[in-house]
Amino acid sequence: MHRFFQISELVELLCSHAAVERPAEWETTKNPELAALARTNSSVFFSHAIPLIWSSVTLDNLLRCCLPADCFDHEVSPMRNFTSKLEVLRPLRDEDFERILFYAPYIKFLSSFQDSVDLDSFSSGNSNSWFSRNKLPNLWGICWEDHLDDESPYLSDFLSPELTMIHFSYLSFNGIEDVCGLANSCPQLRDVVFPTDNVLEPEWGLEDMNSAISECLRGLHFLETLVVHELDHEAFGHVSRIPSLRSLRVDKIPSSIPIPGQPFFPSLQTLQLISETDQLSRFLGRCINIPLATFVASFHTLATQDDTHRVFAAAASGISHTSMRSFSFYAGYQDPNTQPNHATQSIRASSFRQLFCFANMTSVTIQSDTGVDLDDNTVEDMARSWPRIERLDLQSQFRFGNPTPRASVGCLRAFAKYCPNLGWLCMTFDTRAIPAPLNESPIVQKMESLIVATSPIGVESAQPIAAFLASAFPSLKNVSIMPQGDPEEEYLIKEWAMAYPNFRGWHEVKSLLNKM
Repeated sequence: MHRFFQISELVELLCSHAAVERPAEWETTKNPELAALARTNSSVFFSHAIPLIWSSVTLDNLLRCCLPADCFDHEVSPMRNFTSKLEVLRPLRDEDFERILFYAPYIKFLSSFQDSVDLDSFSSGNSNSWFSRNKLPNLWGICWEDHLDDESPYLSDFLSPELTMIHFSYLSFNGIEDVCGLANSCPQLRDVVFPTDNVLEPEWGLEDMNSAISECLRGLHFLETLVVHELDHEAFGHVSRIPSLRSLRVDKIPSSIPIPGQPFFPSLQTLQLISETDQLSRFLGRCINIPLATFVASFHTLATQDDTHRVFAAAASGISHTSMRSFSFYAGYQDPNTQPNHATQSIRASSFRQLFCFANMTSVTIQSDTGVDLDDNTVEDMARSWPRIERLDLQSQFRFGNPTPRASVGCLRAFAKYCPNLGWLCMTFDTRAIPAPLNESPIVQKMESLIVATSPIGVESAQPIAAFLASAFPSLKNVSIMPQGDPEEEYLIKEWAMAYPNFRGWHEVKSLLNKM
C-alpha cells in the first residue's frame, strides 16, 4: 500500500471529497464512490467511508437496507418516486436488527420522509418497542414528518437528552403530545423548526397546536435557531431573553409585545418576520441595538407610505448600525387587475433614507407593487452610504403604466464611483436625458447584471445608453427587464416586444453591449 494511505488524516480528507453533500430535504444521499471505497479489501477506507455513508439516513432506507428481506414488503409510489410504503410481513425478532445495531453508532441525522411505515412490531405502542429499548446512541438531529396516518412511526422512540436539533416538516393534531413533552425529553435542543404554512390540521386545531408549541418553547433555554408560526405572549418573552438565540423566524407576532428588560434578543443575528406593519414597527420600537446582520420582513398586503416609514424608522432605531449586512422588505401583492395608488403607496425617498445609517450593507431588497420613489440625489447618497453593497434590488413588480421615474439613468454613475463590489442591480430610471459617457475611469467594477424593470426607453436611445453603461460598468453584459433574463429565440422576442413596451429598446442595448 502506498505511504499516502498510511496517513489517516489524508484518507479521511479523500473520503470527505468523495461524499455527496447531504441535501436540504434530508433524503438519504447515494454515495457510489464512498460505497466502492468501503467495499475494498482495505480496512483503511472502510473505517472512514462508513461513518460518512451512514451519518444521514431516512428511517425508511435504514429499515430497507438493514432488515432481512423476508420480513418486509417495500412499495414505491408511482406518482412520487421518493415516497414509499414499508409493510412488515412477519413478527420481528431482535436478531433481525443486528445490522441496524452495527450501523447505529454512525447515524447522526434521521428523517422520516415516507408516506407510510407499518411498524407496529416495534413502535412505542408495543411493550416490546425495539427503538425505545435501543436508542441510536449518537443521534443528534431529526427531521420529522408527522402524519394523521395511524401507521406513522412514533417520534418518542427516537427522542433522547442528547438531541440538539429537530425539524418538523409537518405536524398533525396527533403530534401535540410529542410536542408538549419535547422540552423534557430533549432539554439541550438548539435548532428547532416547526411548520409555518403546512400544518396538517383544519383551522380548529391550530389554537391547540400553537399553545402546545408555546408551552414547549418555554421549557427550552439553549436555542440558537428557531422557526415557528406563532408564539403566545409568555413564550415570545422567554425566547427574547435566550442569550444563545442567533436566528429567528416567526410568522405572527403577539398582539401584546412584552416590555423588554435587558437583555432583549441580545445575540440575534438573523430575523425573519411575516406580520402586519404596525406589529413590526411596534416590535422594532422595543428593540435596543439588536446585533442583526440579516433582516427579512414580509407582508400580505401593500403597505401605505406612513406604514413603511414607521417600519424603516423603527429598524434604524432598534438595530445596530454596524452589524446589519442584508435588509429585505417584501410588501404583499395586490390584485393584478388593480392599478396601485402611487400617491399613497409608493415608498418615499425620505423613508428609504432611514436605511442609510447601516454603513456595512451588502444586500438590499425592496419589493412592492409601487417601488421606491427615488431621485438622483437620493441615489447619490445611497451609493455613498453603502460602499460595500453587492446586490441591490429595488424592483416594483414590473407593472407597466407606472409614473415615469424621477431618477435619471445618469444617477447610475454614482454606483460606478462609490460601489466597487456591486454586481447585481435592479431599479427603474428615466432615459430621456441621456448622459455623456464617463470621462474618468470608474473604480474596479464587478457589475454584470442590470435589471431595468419598467424603465422607459426608445429604440433610438439604445446606442447612447449602451455607450454610457459600457463606460460606467465595463463588465456589464446582461441588461434585462426581468431577473431571469431576456429570451433569445426570435418568436419569444416578438412576444415579449408586444407584452412589454420597453423590451425592444433594452434588448437592443444588451446586443450593443455584447459587441463592445
